[in-house]
Amino acid sequence: MYKFSSSVILCFFLTTTLTAMADDWPQWRGPARNGVATSSPVLASSWPVGGPACIWKSDLIPSDKVGGFGSPAISGGKVYLYVNWKTKTPIPQRRFKEQSLKQMGWIPEAIPDDLRAAVETARISEERLKLKDNPEELNAWLETWVKKHVAEADQPILGRWATDRLRRGATAYPFAMLDALATIRDREFNTPEELDSWFNEQKFSKEWKDKTLYWIPTTNDTSCDTVVCLDASNGSLLWKYEVPGRASDWGSSSTPCIADGRCFVAGDSKVFCLDANTGKLLWSEKTEAQEIAASFIVLDGLAILPAKSLTAFDAQTGAVRWTQQAVDGTKASPVLWQHEGKKYLICQGEKLLSCVEPAAGAVVWSTPNITKVTPAIIGDDLVTFGNESKTGLRAYALSTSGATLRWTVSLADRSACPLIDRGYVYAVGGMPKIKLVCVSMSAGELQWEQPFGNSEYSSPLLADGKILAVKDNGKTLSMVQALPEKYQELAKFNLPITRFTSPALSQGRVVLRLNEALACYELTTPPVPPIQAIP
Repeated sequence: MYKFSSSVILCFFLTTTLTAMADDWPQWRGPARNGVATSSPVLASSWPVGGPACIWKSDLIPSDKVGGFGSPAISGGKVYLYVNWKTKTPIPQRRFKEQSLKQMGWIPEAIPDDLRAAVETARISEERLKLKDNPEELNAWLETWVKKHVAEADQPILGRWATDRLRRGATAYPFAMLDALATIRDREFNTPEELDSWFNEQKFSKEWKDKTLYWIPTTNDTSCDTVVCLDASNGSLLWKYEVPGRASDWGSSSTPCIADGRCFVAGDSKVFCLDANTGKLLWSEKTEAQEIAASFIVLDGLAILPAKSLTAFDAQTGAVRWTQQAVDGTKASPVLWQHEGKKYLICQGEKLLSCVEPAAGAVVWSTPNITKVTPAIIGDDLVTFGNESKTGLRAYALSTSGATLRWTVSLADRSACPLIDRGYVYAVGGMPKIKLVCVSMSAGELQWEQPFGNSEYSSPLLADGKILAVKDNGKTLSMVQALPEKYQELAKFNLPITRFTSPALSQGRVVLRLNEALACYELTTPPVPPIQAIP
């Protein structure tokens, strides 16, 4: 016969409790903001054919253009998510906005006839056609063409227009259609039938009519800045906070930061601090920034966020303690760097990587670096990832006097964060062909690379020596062994994951934002409880 020992059970309970406290994912990119689970149980090295076990799936939570692209955070047995929750009400009116016309390639400025003709010949030329699958060569060709055909003084407007039209190539709208559409910009048609009648008069083909209708709203969109809190054990809704927001195509995609019993999150034009247990609003402040993708970091009584200018709010009251205009942007989140017993923030702005003293916001140093990606830091090693094709992946050695560039690797991506693990860097990116790469931290030597589907904007995480990454534009969750010797995919599973979002991990369970819900999956092998034999 066998029975559980009470002392063993108590030990098991305490261990589990302590693990739960240490193994949260309370903010963007996890406990240390570098995508690494600092404490994780052993994860299963393979998944069943049907994928890992689904522990729960929440009620409806919209995503993408009707719900946003925020990623979940996990803390204290709860899951938190910011939702840019939109409601669409059908309307009979049809209005073609000037902004939509501009997005289709129209500009209000007069275009010289010779430039029009040159662009029209070049955009459908054999030379342009050959470059359609090679963005680097296309960019170089565009730059050369514009310099040759557009006077330097005209390049800010006409040069940008020519570049855009040449990039569109054969898919660019015909001039005659753009000119016709310009006559009805911002005009309101009372019914869809009135608009159809206008299209019939212009004799647009069905293909071009359908393309144009895409840009004309058929609903009146309203939006709420919404934060939901779910029970991490079963996915049930514990509370929901919402306040009217600003309707936009993309909205904010901030990840909540949970600290000191509070939930800090950036909405579309306001920032909020909520009671993490009840959802009660503790304070809110309006910002100049909109569509914020960055997330708060809470440090020594300050809640700090890049909202055009790097801004520190009093974590208790919301009062602005300082702003730092030299550190700009709304995309990359600040990261804590500790050196010789002191705390610093490493912040990626629009064009500069900066070190900031957090108490007063003073800039310690800055170095040129163009990306929208949150950097990864372990010790004094920093890796950042940008969209400069020849030097996109970069490693720096940090000191209080500056960041020393150690190496660069020719790989580019617009917004996926890298990982650092045991002396190696793992990064997902590359345009147009996505790949997962492993690079040595010491010398920047490429260890291996592997085609990896489409994983733009979705940042991988690492736990128990395994990399979890979303690829195929949100259709696949992949698990890869973090090995410098070779690429080894352990498992993959098809899921409707919201594009651009990143996983969150706690206690061996991963929470994913699916297209219409949050869902939790078990990644560990079911444990065998300790037992003791009776003599």
